[in-house]
Amino acid sequence: MVYPPDEYRSPSLVKDKSQHFFVRGLAALFPLVVTLLIIAFVFRFISNALAPLLEVLNQAPYLNPLSSWLTIAITGVLFCALVFMIGFLSEKASSMSRINSHYDEFMCSIPGFGRVYQSFDEMSKVMFESGTDSFQEVKLVEYPQQNSYVIAFKTSVPPERIAEQIGNDDMITLFMPMAPNPVMGGFVIHVARENVYDVDLTVEEGIRTIITSGVATGNERS
Repeated sequence: MVYPPDEYRSPSLVKDKSQHFFVRGLAALFPLVVTLLIIAFVFRFISNALAPLLEVLNQAPYLNPLSSWLTIAITGVLFCALVFMIGFLSEKASSMSRINSHYDEFMCSIPGFGRVYQSFDEMSKVMFESGTDSFQEVKLVEYPQQNSYVIAFKTSVPPERIAEQIGNDDMITLFMPMAPNPVMGGFVIHVARENVYDVDLTVEEGIRTIITSGVATGNERS
């Protein structure tokens, strides 16, 4: 008699494995179900658009027995033509960036890492266009309460008028970003240097920490 492996004999392990396989099955079926639903929706939309034609066919005695089949055939032809047109336009639109597209798709398909890569790729494009090279250093600031710290980027020193008004010449200007996009939201703050803490992170690592909501923290450095 063939017995199951030891890892499947424990009731708790059997339950965990069953849940794992069930979730994997749902994950495998979900894209298929969504695709079928989209196809059904498009077919129904085309069929409704062809309703006037169906009425004309029903009025023709010699076409009445074939009206339903003709409607299905015309709907299928139009659907295939629509898919072909979308594919043609997509091919034309992506012909200049096909290699990059395939590379991005491959990276995004990696389990676990794909979501982080996609977020980092999208945000990095925005950041490079927005000039975040003005960030000089990564700092820590105590916010929003005591013993809680957030990442901020040193940008410059406060204007003389601000320093004179406050009465403190030893201050720095920081940009305190909001996750997950450090260039689309945040605060510009002028802080006394004594309340700012240095942190051993590069600007790139600090940005990556923000846009990944702390998932990639720069600990991967060797």
